[in-house]
Amino acid sequence: MCLLSGHSEKAKSCLVKCNRINPSNSDVLVKIATIYFYVKDYKTANDYLDQAATVNPHDANIFFLRGMMHYQKKEPNAAILNFQKATENNPEFYDAFMMLGVIFGEKNDSVAIQYYQTASKLKPDEIQPHYNLGLFYQDNENTDEAMHEYQYIFTSFR
Repeated sequence: MCLLSGHSEKAKSCLVKCNRINPSNSDVLVKIATIYFYVKDYKTANDYLDQAATVNPHDANIFFLRGMMHYQKKEPNAAILNFQKATENNPEFYDAFMMLGVIFGEKNDSVAIQYYQTASKLKPDEIQPHYNLGLFYQDNENTDEAMHEYQYIFTSFR
């Protein structure tokens, strides 16, 4: 709650205290790393992610946050690698599939289609994968498929 209301220092303080009490909780370490990510202190965020990885090396959230850092730093190949590792460790990680779709979409690579379709299957009530997919088709001059996605949005999400 503190983080959402703009009090990241208070949230960080609470989480650091939790970490002192239970240093083997990877969720707390990832949350601390997330705060540092939001303030663009990527080195400290990465240090906390390294600690979390020693506790739980298969935590998909670690790879997702690393992917986000690489994406923010305009390092798409490293971002892709980490988002893919996130999906390997959690095959239902909707946000990781969406980010893979975004990155491949930015490259005009048709692999984006598969990632958006997977995200859509994971969360059928979400409009975003359909919108992104329609936009991808539109940007790549596949008007029929774009119209199909937009029509689906129009009829399914009112």
